[in-house]
Amino acid sequence: MKDAASSEELKILKLFSNEINNAKRIEESLILEGLLENEVVEFDILKKEIFEKYKYVLSKETFLSSIHNINLGFATEKHENKMVPAGKKYSLTI
Repeated sequence: MKDAASSEELKILKLFSNEINNAKRIEESLILEGLLENEVVEFDILKKEIFEKYKYVLSKETFLSSIHNINLGFATEKHENKMVPAGKKYSLTI
């Protein structure tokens, strides 16, 4: 077990707090919670949970966009002299 996070791990945590779990959309937080608890998140189950708790219908597009955001597909960083998705830079996918 490691004692401290690497600078790259700290950068990823900062990206998550700024870009994903920043209180703009509940979907990312619920997907992350589901992954931590069950290792999988099913669209229909999440859709039902969101409707029951928040009274709106989750679209497939928003679900896929949330996953893309969790993979840091929207956030970009400089890598090898060009801007790339942070998820690609750090090899992150779910």
